[in-house]
Amino acid sequence: MMACPWRIQYTGAIYHIMSRGVGRGKIFRESEDYICLVSYIEKAVEKFNIEMFAFVLMRNHYHLLLRTTEASISKVMRRIQTAYSILYYNRSGHIFQGRFKVIIVEGESFWLKLSLYIHLYSVLAGIVDDVSINGAVIMILH
Repeated sequence: MMACPWRIQYTGAIYHIMSRGVGRGKIFRESEDYICLVSYIEKAVEKFNIEMFAFVLMRNHYHLLLRTTEASISKVMRRIQTAYSILYYNRSGHIFQGRFKVIIVEGESFWLKLSLYIHLYSVLAGIVDDVSINGAVIMILH
């Protein structure tokens, strides 16, 4: 079996991270699941001194836009996804499909477009009524 390729990682890198459920299946079953993952993200932000710019949690996947200042992105994501998978679900098998996808964000114009896309994703998908951007994203689920 071939090893996974190494990720490009460096201090100060801005990343667009995506992860989806196995077979595009749900990773969130009820509203408490969203709250749980957000709490693990908040803990990782604090522990690893991450700057979180935007995120959206959909039923079968999520997007994060963040900058690392200390730790590698692999450590950050392992902490978030393992905590959510093991501590919350406490079940056998996988929740997430393969490795999380990472795109290094370069260029201010791309960063701004990506941030807008992530903030408006759930509104455009018709699953939330409103997005308020004032230091945080507030979403009302249908």
